[in-house]
Amino acid sequence: MNVDGLTEVLSWEAAPITPGATVHNDYCFRAAVAVVNLTKETRREIPLRGRLRVEAFYFLSEEEWKKNKHYHEVMFSEHSKPWKRPEFQKTESTTAYVEIPCHEVGCNPECEKPPIVLRDEQRILPDFYYFEEKANARGKAIGDKLARKSPTRSEDVQPTH
Repeated sequence: MNVDGLTEVLSWEAAPITPGATVHNDYCFRAAVAVVNLTKETRREIPLRGRLRVEAFYFLSEEEWKKNKHYHEVMFSEHSKPWKRPEFQKTESTTAYVEIPCHEVGCNPECEKPPIVLRDEQRILPDFYYFEEKANARGKAIGDKLARKSPTRSEDVQPTH
């Protein structure tokens, strides 16, 4: 599920990195993301937890990066014609997974599982249902019902003897 922004691309810019070097960037995300059911007009927030996939794309040379940057500038220009598009440079990539624990105090280990997203719910950007009180109320009712069926906080779990 998309967590931040429309395409997740933070920047088309690049900085050269010497072989073997390490780069560390910190990004902050909200503790929850909104999911919407357009048919039922519901909006609810689900906690951001579970495994976050982080993908980094890079070029092996500055020349390849410059070609790619030019490609994107042409693609996004209003005068771009499909038959005049420049050659696209394929990037190298690497993927990492980061465990995101639950933010609520007192949660049991199962709380680290991804939250329940119903079949017809999706992430819509921009979040135009944010100010729709009725859609948020319907979504809260659904979220409360799901929480009763699948408790995650240790205080909500019934002891099994």
